[in-house]
Amino acid sequence: MRRAALIMAIFLVTAPMSLTAQTGERPDSAKALRGSQAFRVYCGSCHGREAKGDGPLAADLHVKPANLTELSKRNGGTFPFDMVIETIEHGRKVRGHGSEEMPAWGDAFEMTEQTKDAARAKMEELAHFLWSIQVQ
Repeated sequence: MRRAALIMAIFLVTAPMSLTAQTGERPDSAKALRGSQAFRVYCGSCHGREAKGDGPLAADLHVKPANLTELSKRNGGTFPFDMVIETIEHGRKVRGHGSEEMPAWGDAFEMTEQTKDAARAKMEELAHFLWSIQVQ
């Protein structure tokens, strides 16, 4: 019993922290508010004001941009926080961007922010905003 507890303690200390939202957790409202502002500037032209994939540039794309209010719904009811950060930072192969790629914003944020940490914070704020607008 003590050995199992020790192994679990070592695992918890050394395991990488998952950023997938768990049931009962909620987005940080202050981060979500800041993220909503960044969303309007960087994402709204394709994903739309309400993040439903109906932005003013959506009609110019080969495939409609994703409805970002349904990320949790498409992920079994859990908001995929880490996947959202990864997609924002590095882009992602998704249909709808002509080249079938979601553009990466990590480099752009690193160029406009003072530090890499500030760029990461902006991506996290965007993720908190998207988390806050999920439909059930």
